[in-house]
Amino acid sequence: MGSESDIERKFGQYVRSNSGLYLKQNPAWYANIPDRLVVLPGDRCFFLELKAPGYKPRSGQRKFARSLTKRGISVYWRDDLEAAIELYERVKAQTL
Repeated sequence: MGSESDIERKFGQYVRSNSGLYLKQNPAWYANIPDRLVVLPGDRCFFLELKAPGYKPRSGQRKFARSLTKRGISVYWRDDLEAAIELYERVKAQTL
């Protein structure tokens, strides 16, 4: 399982070891912005909100995510390291 910070740390290591960038967002820019911007090789990126197991994004976070999605920006949330890795691999495998 692990805490949110454990999941973030391990997922960040995975992304970096697979040629990606794992960028921490500054919540002072916008309230409720997803925690991370994940940039993959091949012109792909997405926002990611990682949570501790069993936790879900707050109402404001869901609202901000919808505003990004309406603009064509991919936003995801995960509460499990394996699910976050599976998401990374799925996005990486997409052809544009």
